[in-house]
Amino acid sequence: QRLRARYILDGSFTQSEQDLSVSLRLVNARELSIACSDTWQFNVQNLRAVQQEIVAAIVKQTAPAVAAPVDTAPLPDLQARDAWLEGVFLLQQRDPQQLPAARQAFERALEHQAAYEDAMLGLARIRLATGQDSRPLLDEILQLYPDSAVALGLQSYLQRSLLWDWSAAAETAQRAVDLQGGNAELLSAAGLALFSLGDFEQAEGHLRAAVDRDPLNLHRHMHLGLLQEFSGQWDEALSTYRSVQGLNSEYPGLYAYRTRIRVLQQEADLALAESEREADPFWRRYARLLALVASGEEQESSSLLQQMIEDDGHRAAYQVAEVQAFRGEYDAAF
Repeated sequence: QRLRARYILDGSFTQSEQDLSVSLRLVNARELSIACSDTWQFNVQNLRAVQQEIVAAIVKQTAPAVAAPVDTAPLPDLQARDAWLEGVFLLQQRDPQQLPAARQAFERALEHQAAYEDAMLGLARIRLATGQDSRPLLDEILQLYPDSAVALGLQSYLQRSLLWDWSAAAETAQRAVDLQGGNAELLSAAGLALFSLGDFEQAEGHLRAAVDRDPLNLHRHMHLGLLQEFSGQWDEALSTYRSVQGLNSEYPGLYAYRTRIRVLQQEADLALAESEREADPFWRRYARLLALVASGEEQESSSLLQQMIEDDGHRAAYQVAEVQAFRGEYDAAF
């Protein structure tokens, strides 16, 4: 109900050497009924054909007027695919200590299958996450796979976040969306690039579409709320943040962002109440600072700001500058 999901798909599989058994169940969440349920037993060498059959069965129930997509790409080496899946799992932990193991998994995948696109993309993600120069690798991927929408999405991130070439980032992201319009990650990349350019209306369309396609990714909700806040849609932003609250009330920064809007609305009491609900220590201090500024608590906010600079100034210059700007210290903020 919270996600407004129409269908829920779940399933399981068992594997014995080269034989696989896959069971799935598609539930109509609105009618609380099983739309379809089936089991496939097959040899692993027939994986691609069975994948296509499963996709067709799901599409037939969920969107009968739409033709099921056909994947014509060759099936990767199974050992390479297993190593790649291990790398993806480790990367999704969002734990810096897991990145070396993820890198090794992607490198093993490439040892089993040279120029394996997905494994190369995994290495590019790690390089971006660790601040390494990912341009040569992304250039290599796009030379091998010029229509790789995901590679274009990563290149857009590089252009926007690290090179500050926002026009190029928007153009690259749009190329990616044109190639793979249903991909939430690419829609988000395009929206953020347009956001950086100040094209709020078109950016909001992309970010809304990304949230609709990937409603459990709370980071995308926060991006949408931030855009609404920057464009002056404060009530809409509060509503978007409320949707995050309904899914994870302890999401870092959630109440800090809500505090900032209350300050902009000149509602000091509400700002203070929001700040006290923030769970993350860093964002809680940031939110309290904004609330104190709104309440006119000059001395306490000054002391807390100095503490923030000492503890977090090396990684939070933007937030320090925001607080200084709210305090009217414009030269210091710049």
